[in-house]
Amino acid sequence: MKLTPKLTFVRYSLLIICLSLASATSVAQTQVIDSLLRKLANEKNPKAKVELFNALSFQYFDYKLEEADKTSLQAMRWAQESKDELLIGATTCYRGYYYYLTGNLKESLRYFEEARKIGEKLNEYHLHTYALTQLGNTYRDKGRYDSSFYYYQQAEKAIRKKPDLFYQSILKINLSRYYLAVDKPEEALRYAIQTEELRKNLNVTTFQAYGYLQTGFCQVALSSLSEAEKSFAKAKHLLPEDPAITAESHLGMAQVFYRRGKFKDAIESYTVALSHHRKSGYQFALSYINLRMGEVFQEEGFYDLAVKYLNESLQVAENNKYNRIVADAHYYLAWTFYRSRDLKSARTYIYKARAEYLHLALQSKASWCLNLIGLLQSESNHFDSAFYFLHESLKNSRQNKNLPNVSANLFNLGETFLAQQEYSRALQYYWEGLKIDLLIGDEYGQCLYYNRIGRIYTKTNQFDSAKFYLEKAIALAVPTSGTDIFRVTYIDMADYLQKTGKPEQALAYYKKYNLFSDSLFNRQKAQSQAAFEALYNIEKRENEITILQRTNELNQSKLMVQRGWVVLFSVIALFSLAAGIFYYRFARKLRKLNNEILEQNEEIQAQSEELREANTGLVSLNRAIAFQKKTIEEQAEELREKNRYISEINSELERKIENRTTELKQAYKELDTFFYRSSHDFRRPLTTFMGLAEVAKVIVKDDAALELFKKVDENAHNLDRMLKKLQSISDLGTQELIFKEVFIRDLVVQEIEEVKEVINQKKVQVEIKIHHSLTVHSYAALLHIVIRNIVENSITFSKPQGGNIIVLAKEKDNGIEIEIQDDGVGIALQYQPRVFDMYFRANEHAKGNGLGLYIVKKAIQKLNGKMDLISEENVGTKFIFWIPNHP
Repeated sequence: MKLTPKLTFVRYSLLIICLSLASATSVAQTQVIDSLLRKLANEKNPKAKVELFNALSFQYFDYKLEEADKTSLQAMRWAQESKDELLIGATTCYRGYYYYLTGNLKESLRYFEEARKIGEKLNEYHLHTYALTQLGNTYRDKGRYDSSFYYYQQAEKAIRKKPDLFYQSILKINLSRYYLAVDKPEEALRYAIQTEELRKNLNVTTFQAYGYLQTGFCQVALSSLSEAEKSFAKAKHLLPEDPAITAESHLGMAQVFYRRGKFKDAIESYTVALSHHRKSGYQFALSYINLRMGEVFQEEGFYDLAVKYLNESLQVAENNKYNRIVADAHYYLAWTFYRSRDLKSARTYIYKARAEYLHLALQSKASWCLNLIGLLQSESNHFDSAFYFLHESLKNSRQNKNLPNVSANLFNLGETFLAQQEYSRALQYYWEGLKIDLLIGDEYGQCLYYNRIGRIYTKTNQFDSAKFYLEKAIALAVPTSGTDIFRVTYIDMADYLQKTGKPEQALAYYKKYNLFSDSLFNRQKAQSQAAFEALYNIEKRENEITILQRTNELNQSKLMVQRGWVVLFSVIALFSLAAGIFYYRFARKLRKLNNEILEQNEEIQAQSEELREANTGLVSLNRAIAFQKKTIEEQAEELREKNRYISEINSELERKIENRTTELKQAYKELDTFFYRSSHDFRRPLTTFMGLAEVAKVIVKDDAALELFKKVDENAHNLDRMLKKLQSISDLGTQELIFKEVFIRDLVVQEIEEVKEVINQKKVQVEIKIHHSLTVHSYAALLHIVIRNIVENSITFSKPQGGNIIVLAKEKDNGIEIEIQDDGVGIALQYQPRVFDMYFRANEHAKGNGLGLYIVKKAIQKLNGKMDLISEENVGTKFIFWIPNHP
């Protein structure tokens, strides 16, 4: 792990060496630890000690967490003493990783967050990236996938600032694990392949092995079982003696065996992985493997064992807040109770699981719960609702391209129609599901399908076909060890033989069925006992190993004590010899020193006389200093008097300023009131003029008079618009505004309707490109002012032959951006900086009053928005303004 700019290469090399040595064997790992301990004993440099403690912690994380606890604490203590912030950040990360492995996710998050802040503060992008990645991992284990993805995104941004293959590969492999957790295996595989490519360039076998393992897990999720098997084999081939790689390879192969229906092989592989992680103490892995073993036992028909392992998984997950595993454990417990015919418990747990999946935003998993809910409805003879739930689950499985789930959905739909004796519809689903199981190589699933197809052919009197498929089911049940398959196929074969007039052979199969059913309990009991014995043997072996390790440590301690005594006696002998030599030399030097002391005493007496004379001079100097101090105090008192006088003057000035400010505010208020009332008083006669002009259009017939009335009407309207703008300026300063949700399109349409008559007169085409649902929380009155004045400006300066106005709006930067574009006369470049000034008109012949854009600017400022203008003469103008959205 890269930690400091100065020692980057050294520390990176140290990590690579540790990983390479640790990957050889557990013996080699012990040798590495011994080597590090020896270096630590001889090291004096605090910073180097921190590096060695971190390296030790890294070694202990794999199999001895109690030692990792001690070394990571020691590293933190030495880092604090060194006061090197970068070292503190690195050791904080290691401490967080210890808590992550032991399942204390709260403390883990605290330490990783502290390391992240240090990396950010120091601009140490590698530390920053690593801490962000670990925060993502912790939230992933908690089932907080939104938070997890957020931190992975932040890590991607950080590593772009200073690219590094090592940290990039750590981020990529954990992103792949994230996508597997949220059931997106295609995306997970893409990141796993990228990890492989990065780690080939690092040329470290441990890194490459973990890359192959992650690719294998993705391929299992995609049902590419042969490819997955090759990936796990590659990883194991690289490091055949490494216990961690071996355990992960077995974990992957267990999933392959389970998908193929080879349950016994799956349990054996899971047991190897469980043994390793019981030793390492990684709580998430322990919970996960117990969950998977419970899943296998449930599928195999050993329900007591399934409940035992699932409850163990659930207990660890609940203690450590592994919310996703809690939901999975409830899900598999529901299936176990369903298959053991405890339908009430099954219903309780499946609804628990579905609620938890929805809380985790795992919609696909929540939909998959509908599969079992459908079956439970079928058991209650509610076939319509059963079909609905099963069909919804099937639709979701197909959307997610999850072939095993699609097959299971199809099988259960077939079961529903079989229960209703709708054989043709049942066969339709069975055939489709069988094709999928043949494709992915699930032999257990094939057994089930052959059995059900044979059963339907028996019921429909197609006996040759029935015999063919029932025999295939029995043949495949042997390698899969499918206990349920044997039982149901024996009874179905007996039914077939009875119907075909072969009662003696049918009786033989009935006997097989009875014998098998009678022995099933004994087999389950034996299997349970074997599993318990296996667990006992694992724990016994682990305890023996622990005892041997402690015995070895004790022997080493005794050996160290013995060596200590030998060294002590040797040191005492050497010390005695040295003491004799020292005493002889000391006597000679003592005589010489006595003579020197006599000479120094004489010199001291002479110096004492000089000191007495110096003291007399110092007394005189102190008197002079006291006189100067008194003078300074008198001057200070005079300054204090002057300061008090200045303070009184300042207070009087402040009172005068405050009075004049109050008077000025009152004057402004009276001016605003006068302005507001005057504008309203002016508008009354104007409204009368406009009304009379409209009446004249109807009553007067003289063309000349009508033309005059038309001019009067136009001028009255222009004056009315100017008064409205002046009134808007007053409103901007005085009006009490209402803050509310505003629908942008409705507001624009309303303002367009206000000037519809002018638009029609000037033959302007207006196009509004705003979605109906787009809203903003703001002051509607100010927005009306802005839109109205910009639209009026665009109409006023449109071309004589008509023109186009386009209004657009979209969300941007936590706000709304509105764009109003026209193809009018445009604004010359030299006038553009002044168009928002009061009374400024860029065109002398323009009919505008120079207030519209000034009002727009003031309204935008009051909304805390931003305004931009893009214009080209004779081409058109575009006004772009942005306002914040505060829900």
